[in-house]
Amino acid sequence: MSPMQQAAFTRGLVAESGGECTHLSASYATADRVKRQVLETISEEQHKQWTPPPLCTLHWDSKLNPMLCNVRQLEEHLTVVVGDAERLKLLGVPAYKKQTNEACGVIITRLACKLLQEWCCADQVFNIAFDTAASNTGHLTAACIAIQLSLGRPLLWVPAPHW
Repeated sequence: MSPMQQAAFTRGLVAESGGECTHLSASYATADRVKRQVLETISEEQHKQWTPPPLCTLHWDSKLNPMLCNVRQLEEHLTVVVGDAERLKLLGVPAYKKQTNEACGVIITRLACKLLQEWCCADQVFNIAFDTAASNTGHLTAACIAIQLSLGRPLLWVPAPHW
């Protein structure tokens, strides 16, 4: 429900229940602010309650998608997931822009490792799964090599063919 719809729904619900709408702050901005606060609270609770499995696989993939604020412009999104055979956890889908002086593998490593640290599961990763794009498997600036260096230990690689 959009904030505008939420504000209209709240006013309608209060009026239908016999309440006084003049004492109610049901504007677009209020609905949007409350929605963001509730979502942030839910997100924080989910973050606190999640415990990573003892051995995790780190999966990542990047895709070029339309921007949320302008569908005519594209931006890269990196999907980062950890889990084991029984459950997976989406850590995040950060957007990024490739700079001319920074290799894609370095960007992927920075974003993935930041999410691993935020979710306190970097120590449980023993395996990495990725497609065979050059940004992941190249011999100089590959994400799989940089992630191993960042985590400070060798990892088992599970490359999937890039179709």
